[in-house]
Amino acid sequence: MTEMESCSLLKQCDTGVRMGLEALDQATTKIKDPAFLDIVKNAYDEHKRMQEEIEKLECKMQMEKPQKNQIVSALSRIKSDFLFAINNRDSTVAKLMTNGAFMGINTLEKHLNRTPFASVSVRDIAEEIVDIEDDFLVKIRPYL
Repeated sequence: MTEMESCSLLKQCDTGVRMGLEALDQATTKIKDPAFLDIVKNAYDEHKRMQEEIEKLECKMQMEKPQKNQIVSALSRIKSDFLFAINNRDSTVAKLMTNGAFMGINTLEKHLNRTPFASVSVRDIAEEIVDIEDDFLVKIRPYL
């Protein structure tokens, strides 16, 4: 059960970090405020670092990387592009980033609760991602 739970939780971490990286990368092209842009770039770097940690564990656990969900990615981009077309402001980016961070936190917290026997190393990664997202939310709140 421990290995199955570890794989399940790590897969959720991988999927969430990949989605975050894509959203953060997209946001950098829309942000006008230099300080806000720095916050987003730093968050991107943190997500990249977490992705590397996840990949190390996936390799160690001999897991296949989850495939990117092209439909979810496309729908997310369409929604973002639509919102930017209507209101191209930093507050729009902050709102989208806030929604994404909340979704990531909720998903990981739910999976942490559902996988109590996942390995300590995988649980630590999930908890660190939640902490990164929480910190990001505090930093972008002024831009809402």
